[in-house]
Amino acid sequence: MARGARRLADAADAHPEAYFAVLAALFGIAAALLTPPLFGVTLDEPNHFMRVYHISELNLSAEKRGDSVEDVGGEVPSSVKNLFRRICDYYPAPPDRKFNAADMLELLGDDLNPRERSFGTFANTAPYTPVPYAPAACGVAARRFFGLSPSGLVYAGRLCNLAVWTFLVFLAVRAMPCMKRLLVLLALTPVSLGLAASLSPDALTNAAAFLLLAHVTRCAFGSEPTLTRRDLQILCLLASLLLLGKQGYLPLCLTILMIPPARFGERHRHRRFLALYATLVCSVFGLTALYARRVWVPFMPGTAETSDQIRRLLTEPTDFLGLFIRSLAYYCSTPDDWNWPRCFIGIHGHRFLLLPWALVIPYYAVLLATAVAESPCPVRLSPWKRLFAAALFFANLAFIFAVAYLSWHYPRMRIIWGVQARYLIPFAPLAFFALGALWPNAALRRVTAVAVPCLLACALAITLYLQIRIDYLPEENLIPNGTFAQWPEGAPLPDGWTIEDRPDEPPVAWSVSPIHDGSMRGGAGVEQTWHRSDQTDRASRSFGVTITGLRPRSLYRFYASVKGRPAQPVLVLAYAVKEDGRDAGRMTLLGHPAEIPGGLYHPRYEKIFVSGDSGSLRLIAICPNASEENPVSIIWDEWALIDLP
Repeated sequence: MARGARRLADAADAHPEAYFAVLAALFGIAAALLTPPLFGVTLDEPNHFMRVYHISELNLSAEKRGDSVEDVGGEVPSSVKNLFRRICDYYPAPPDRKFNAADMLELLGDDLNPRERSFGTFANTAPYTPVPYAPAACGVAARRFFGLSPSGLVYAGRLCNLAVWTFLVFLAVRAMPCMKRLLVLLALTPVSLGLAASLSPDALTNAAAFLLLAHVTRCAFGSEPTLTRRDLQILCLLASLLLLGKQGYLPLCLTILMIPPARFGERHRHRRFLALYATLVCSVFGLTALYARRVWVPFMPGTAETSDQIRRLLTEPTDFLGLFIRSLAYYCSTPDDWNWPRCFIGIHGHRFLLLPWALVIPYYAVLLATAVAESPCPVRLSPWKRLFAAALFFANLAFIFAVAYLSWHYPRMRIIWGVQARYLIPFAPLAFFALGALWPNAALRRVTAVAVPCLLACALAITLYLQIRIDYLPEENLIPNGTFAQWPEGAPLPDGWTIEDRPDEPPVAWSVSPIHDGSMRGGAGVEQTWHRSDQTDRASRSFGVTITGLRPRSLYRFYASVKGRPAQPVLVLAYAVKEDGRDAGRMTLLGHPAEIPGGLYHPRYEKIFVSGDSGSLRLIAICPNASEENPVSIIWDEWALIDLP
């Protein structure tokens, strides 16, 4: 039996690229097809779709008709532009009525009607070059042959993106002279595979980064003593492909400095190549910067001007350093859906499906064990090479934050907002590369050789199950009377909804009234009107509901269905309520609010909240910008709180 186990370990160790291809194809296709259209890993898949369609018609650049977000985009069929609103009629769905096969068939039966066109806006995806969108655009171009509906084009683009990503990462794993299983583990995290199975340009960018790192590793530590001209050409091609995907990974191009000069043969050949490579990288970086600048507009209101941020970065570098350190501390410690250690492994889907810590922690353990127990490369990794790999990792991390600081930073924020864990995927191998083969133990290597494919299959299967459960299976609403159906005649509030009665304080800033309408989920709804800002009111005096019996420090998904469009933003905030002790009843704000934007109509909204140390949570609605002259109204159809697995 021991001999059979050893043979199994040796077989798994010999061909990790084989089980990578099988797992990527099996679970990638499932993720691409089971994820509802335009609700992939990235929140901006609707804009990616419009950009992909625009490129599929050989439009290599977006149009800029003005200086606002609505002025950057391109002419696309109206059915493509309106697909997101069309899908929002079904998704996100109420907890007891999920997206189903009948909904999907109805969407797939929609007519594309390519001659009926309008201007679609995609300001946040316009700065990307068309190169990383090319695989998905090829899939969307298939409409000319198969007559697909807009939803069908989404699936076609996803599958083509997945196919190209799988092929390139397969080549990367096969090219690695060592640490193959480490690359497979990083490539097949649920978030990485989810990106590959979406319309995101990150799929090609991540694959190019893995392939560049693999080729650099082969050139630096492989068994070949001298690099050929083809090797050098591939290095230049992959560095260009990476920068054409995202400029933020410029420091990753410096990995070629890990290649010993002796590998180039003659000394002048090494110097000549470095000069040519630096010229090429700088040229591609400059051209992509000019391309982005041509269509760039600030796509997040209230952010600082890029020119002002450049001046601050140059004159006050310590300010950026403080922001960088505070941001790292926040992203590594926050318990919500921005938590890097958790999101890097297991965030999946538009609904921010987070994998449980019980799976995330073993994943990191296997990653670490695989790195330190790997068989040594043909050429030994010196301490200086390990230190250089770690330094490049942190340099690229700082560069990513610098790009965010220049592009969308809010001046008064104490952190650099919006830097997601998935941005680390392309250069994450460098962190584990620094630990590679520190303890090359044959027994541990055999254990990890079997553990890696088993862990990957388990993690991806659990992710698939959780996705099906959240997207398709009915769930319990933990909010009592969440549909407002129970509202006794003459009562000021629906059953279960409370405010604190304080005669010594001014009247509340809002009023509510019941609405009886057959189109409502429970046959009734609530019209709430703010006559002044209630931002400074106590949470206990705002319209809301308190839910008890929750698990402490756990994730819950808030869902709201609305009618109409409020004139100003409306916020839903979550507070932890202390249940006992001297401070019983004290409320503590939890995380960031769910925002219903002003002036926009979207029937359904979702947000992840983390319960506090107690088992009670209070959800309230406020409107900071209402006034007596300009009251703000909204119609609540349903509120729901769903326990995340």
